[in-house]
Amino acid sequence: MRDGSASWAWWLLAAAVGVHLFMMGSLFWGYLDALFDNSHSLAKGVDFFSIYEGGRNALENRPLYHFDATDTSATPDHNPYRYLPSLAYVVAVPLNALPAWSAYWLWVSVNEVLLVLNAFLTWRVGRCTTWAVVAAAMWFVFTPFYVEMYVGQFSFLMATLLLVAGIGLAQARELPGGVAWAVSVVSKSSSALLAPVVARARWWRSIALAAGLLLANGLYYLARPRDFEYFLWLNFHQIFDVGLLDFQPRAGDLRYFVDPDQRFLQFSAGEHGLLALFRNSYLALDSTATDLPGGISIVIVVLVLGISLTATFLPRRPDFVALFAIWTAAFFLTYTAWEHHYVMLLPALALLVALRPAHRPIVLATFIIVALPTPYWLINLATDTSLPPANALVTVQESWPAWAVVLHHAVKPIPVLVLWTVLVAGQVGHRFGTDDGVKNSADRIS
Repeated sequence: MRDGSASWAWWLLAAAVGVHLFMMGSLFWGYLDALFDNSHSLAKGVDFFSIYEGGRNALENRPLYHFDATDTSATPDHNPYRYLPSLAYVVAVPLNALPAWSAYWLWVSVNEVLLVLNAFLTWRVGRCTTWAVVAAAMWFVFTPFYVEMYVGQFSFLMATLLLVAGIGLAQARELPGGVAWAVSVVSKSSSALLAPVVARARWWRSIALAAGLLLANGLYYLARPRDFEYFLWLNFHQIFDVGLLDFQPRAGDLRYFVDPDQRFLQFSAGEHGLLALFRNSYLALDSTATDLPGGISIVIVVLVLGISLTATFLPRRPDFVALFAIWTAAFFLTYTAWEHHYVMLLPALALLVALRPAHRPIVLATFIIVALPTPYWLINLATDTSLPPANALVTVQESWPAWAVVLHHAVKPIPVLVLWTVLVAGQVGHRFGTDDGVKNSADRIS
């Protein structure tokens, strides 16, 4: 039965759009910047310019991962390129047709279009019901999206691809869902975590497509093996920094790695995954420590992945929407997750609200907490903390009491951990989602 005419939901959507416009206005005037670590401490567009520089390296036939922090001839402050070659050649190279700042604002505009598209798709997949309108409204009031646009990240492109993949899983449609997933794997690669769900759905052609796209990227690394070592180290050293990856950057590979102060590299107010909670809490309690003791991160990763695999393959009639959410959440429990990365959680939250009534209370509670800013601004205000000098090897958290560091890093991963636990328990125990979750063909858009 359609109930999409309920006026309260449409008023909620209108209010959400208003909040979104207010939020985006800060990109021009900066009135929200102090609420978030990245927008407070980093230069605007820094991540976008890092990817833009990857395209520039490709055009000038340099290694994609070449990095020179002093070269500001094309872009302002930027970080090293850290993604697969495909993103540089397919997306960053065309963006180099424009000057850096023009390309940045074009990318912001593209993401705004994707945001409206995602809200529309969410509304449609929810059969245009009242809760589908609520789920659509969720896209407009998610503060990590502001951080995403401020730094110019590409995580929201991933969020769009993940939404299409999630809808495909919900409706048992491999063509759109599987292709979107395969493309996402070579865009930012974090969605490779969804491979067990794709295998459980028997989307073998999609897995073959993803493998083929990865092999195509491998051709680049065959020609530049040093770049492959660098790619692995740059993306996985915080998890496997116990001797499994012994790649050592050369002087100049990264501006910070030539300095012996490793604490500065690990103690960051911008990270908000479960591993960051453990690491930053440990460093806050021990001012002489430089990192989390070796092996703890691997234990956490193995536990989360092992339990998620059990929830995926143990049930005889799995709920693919729940599995999609479980493995999307697993990223934030097992990897380095910055605040803007949480836009990649939005597809799972929106689909659960639109399609799974039994999960709505816990999902909405998780959404509200994750959608709000962290206590970053309040902690700085309460402790009278200001940003350290630009080149100082010390972070803002060094001025915070230990309880503030723990609270700041707990507010996002803990709700995600709770949601992940509930969904896993539902799949393993067949207590949630069975009746409305396994008949995926019934969820097709009418």
